[in-house]
Amino acid sequence: MARWVPIFDHPNVLVRSGQTGLLLCVGAGLLAVTQPWSRFDAWADSGPDWLDWVSYGLLALWLATYLWIWRTFSDLKSPWNSPKRPTKLVTTGPYGLLRNPGEVASAIGMLGFGLLIGSWPLLAAVPVWALVIHFGCVLREEHFFARDFAEDWEPYAKKVRRYGVV
Repeated sequence: MARWVPIFDHPNVLVRSGQTGLLLCVGAGLLAVTQPWSRFDAWADSGPDWLDWVSYGLLALWLATYLWIWRTFSDLKSPWNSPKRPTKLVTTGPYGLLRNPGEVASAIGMLGFGLLIGSWPLLAAVPVWALVIHFGCVLREEHFFARDFAEDWEPYAKKVRRYGVV
């Protein structure tokens, strides 16, 4: 018999990294279009060509990572970015390299988008967003995974770093 799980017993209930990152990008894009003070025009309009390529590269890495994450969950037939409670600990695909590839990819995408549109508020928001996600999502998820997948979580957490370098 399935057991009812209250919504506050879900690892992602406080903050969802993908949605908050997308909202920040949309907000910064609207701000950059409507408010000239929010742009550093020297970079956005007539800046060096290499900066555009860096932006495109960061955005391509963001997209490729999210496609890889989606493919990994699809192959495992596991819900991804869903209100459903996780049924298994995913340790393959990008999760074999980082415990939080979606959060890292979101930060990379926000940096790329911020550079591309020349939005200093978005670039300044990335570290704040990262702290909110770390304390509001990642640590909470890890608590639930350690509880619900204890036998798999401990060796996985020892082997795979949280963000790649940290």
